[in-house]
Amino acid sequence: MRLVETEEMKKMREKFKPYLISDKDGRHVAEDAPEGVEEAYEEYKRLWNEMMDYAMSL
Repeated sequence: MRLVETEEMKKMREKFKPYLISDKDGRHVAEDAPEGVEEAYEEYKRLWNEMMDYAMSL
């Protein structure tokens, strides 16, 4: 099954994508990111996990 982002999720991703860092600690938002970017990333992850959980339950 292929999961597709909603338009809302795409907007969130565009907001946090430039500030997303992957390093030895995993993925996280840069410390110098503007206000609201961290929240957008956390909400995106929550929605994605919700979609994954639903797909796995089918």
